[in-house]
Amino acid sequence: MNELENINPFQILSKHLVRIEEMLEVVIEVVELNRNSPTAVQSELLSVSQAAAFLVLSKQAVYRNIAKIPHYKRNGRLYFKRDELIEYVEGGKYIVRKSSTFFR
Repeated sequence: MNELENINPFQILSKHLVRIEEMLEVVIEVVELNRNSPTAVQSELLSVSQAAAFLVLSKQAVYRNIAKIPHYKRNGRLYFKRDELIEYVEGGKYIVRKSSTFFR
């Protein structure tokens, strides 16, 4: 029991905190590396199928509305950026107003 009485819990906590901080620094480095990697940029580009799924449309609907939807064409293939699709969807919002005279 004497050994347990001599252990300072604050020293144990301090050692654990130092280890947690070291692990956190490693995680932050990995996240920064992944954020700047080419695969992260490539993951922003969507195919027609992925864009259709993202917009909850059929592929045919995407092709029908291609003039309205922001896209890129390279070597006969269409590409979409997720951020631009979000802006496209948000740009179509409108306010629905209730009118008491409409249903009379």
